[in-house]
Amino acid sequence: MGDECLISDWFLADSDYHNLEPHLRHCPRGPKVSAEIVIERNVWIGARATVMKGVHIGENSVVGLGSVVRKSVPPGVVVIGNPQQIVKHFKPVSTEQLVLTAQ
Repeated sequence: MGDECLISDWFLADSDYHNLEPHLRHCPRGPKVSAEIVIERNVWIGARATVMKGVHIGENSVVGLGSVVRKSVPPGVVVIGNPQQIVKHFKPVSTEQLVLTAQ
């Protein structure tokens, strides 16, 4: 997880916890298949969002309230929904603009 992230109460699913195949559903759990979740710098993840295994969330992106993130998210966007969809692209901001905004 990168620096300066805003993380609400969310759920991450970094592995499979059950057997999907119909004939194995009532059997003891099989070996877990896991994949790393990467969250870059300055990402904001909203309440009740779910991030699935293997997802990479790019720098300066936002994951909206209750979203289910199944695929990687590019930098500088807002994603919402289930399945996720990009609804906004942020314009690049210079360091000088960041300093002016913070004052």
